[in-house]
Amino acid sequence: MEKLKECREKLSKIEGNCRNCHAKMCNICPNNKIKTALRKEIIQLGGEKEKKNFWERLKDFIN
Repeated sequence: MEKLKECREKLSKIEGNCRNCHAKMCNICPNNKIKTALRKEIIQLGGEKEKKNFWERLKDFIN
């Protein structure tokens, strides 16, 4: 549980920096690679996805 909490904290810090970024070149940014790795690790540790894509939200809305 501690590792899950640490990963979420790291991810929130990186996403905060990404919100302030004005370059918007996420494909070459090293933070983007770190974010994807952290998201995968959070899913593996048992935490659910924090962000759902459009189709998942639509399925939830319909059901």
